[in-house]
Amino acid sequence: MCLYFFFAIIQKLWSAELLQIPSQLNNFASISVFEFVVGHGELWSAQMLSLVIKKQGIDCKWMNAREVLIVKPTRSDRVDPDYLEYERRLEKWYSLNPYDVIVATGFIASTPQNIPTTLKRDGSDFSVAIMCAGSPGHNLDRYRRHV
Repeated sequence: MCLYFFFAIIQKLWSAELLQIPSQLNNFASISVFEFVVGHGELWSAQMLSLVIKKQGIDCKWMNAREVLIVKPTRSDRVDPDYLEYERRLEKWYSLNPYDVIVATGFIASTPQNIPTTLKRDGSDFSVAIMCAGSPGHNLDRYRRHV
């Protein structure tokens, strides 16, 4: 029943109207507003997946990568991670959240001024590489479905 509910929510979220929002935002929103809105899919997905895992009796917490991953924009289509700041924040996050399973958002980050941003094109793959680099000894699994 929990999984059915989860998939029903996903189906509603991915309605044709919602899929049009990012392209409509390009017409009038600033890059910061666009990235803030687009990043919410990651936030919602991580929260929902972590709830499904918790319902199975597994100790789980979701991680908002914007809290730990700091990037510096270098061009409109590229960012450079601040690995030292990331490792410092990640260590602090883990110390405050000692859970067995962590569901981390991908694709999203923050600037040094704590402005929400994204990792741009192929950002989900990039976030997996960054997480692996900063998390020695942790198992990081990535699932990607090509539609």
